[in-house]
Amino acid sequence: MIAIERLKSDERFWTLIDQVGLVSPMAGGCLVFAKALQLQQGGELVRIVSDAAGGQTEHYGLRLGTEIWDAEGAHRTPSEWIATFKHNEFVNDRNLSFATGFDDAGTIPDDPGASKAIASLMTEFVGPDQSEDDYDHPSPTT
Repeated sequence: MIAIERLKSDERFWTLIDQVGLVSPMAGGCLVFAKALQLQQGGELVRIVSDAAGGQTEHYGLRLGTEIWDAEGAHRTPSEWIATFKHNEFVNDRNLSFATGFDDAGTIPDDPGASKAIASLMTEFVGPDQSEDDYDHPSPTT
């Protein structure tokens, strides 16, 4: 799997994010990052959907086996992923749920060229899967 923290500490990664006008892989760049992971590792695009605006997509990740991956790392279950997102993004005013696939009606930026460039950079950061001790995102209590 990709050593995400090492990738995020590389200046070239942030240069790529900046070149396409994104703030970060968690602030507007989640789809670009998820697609880069998908190009590198396979897997299925997944998303967090809110009950606002008739079910808008709020965040993308990638399901690899039973885990959900995003720029924060691995999450053991969809509910853990949603709880972490809710906690980190201070979402308290709407309900969130899990969905699969790409949202054609979504407004989250998509840049296939950036995804390919990041996937190419990721090849330098491929490492073994995280062990149980490497999970640093326990489900926050809400």
